[in-house]
Amino acid sequence: MGPVQQAREKGIQQGFQQGIQQGVQQGIQLGVELKFGSKGLTLMPDIRRIQDIEVLNTIHNGLKFVNSPEELRGIYREYLNKSDEEN
Repeated sequence: MGPVQQAREKGIQQGFQQGIQQGVQQGIQLGVELKFGSKGLTLMPDIRRIQDIEVLNTIHNGLKFVNSPEELRGIYREYLNKSDEEN
């Protein structure tokens, strides 16, 4: 596979991953709005910073079990703290 084909494949893969990320984030946004109303939407700026699909899926699944926006924030707080330290 030549360099042009490799670049094309990499671009396709990145676009695919970004689409999945955005889809999961949209699902989370709908879930927090339905469960917590506008108060839940205050979490979205932090959640939009998360690019790790596994972390996003954990947040999405956690919506079933948490009782407050603060509990949901607890699911991803450690990830964001680690991410901030690395940057």
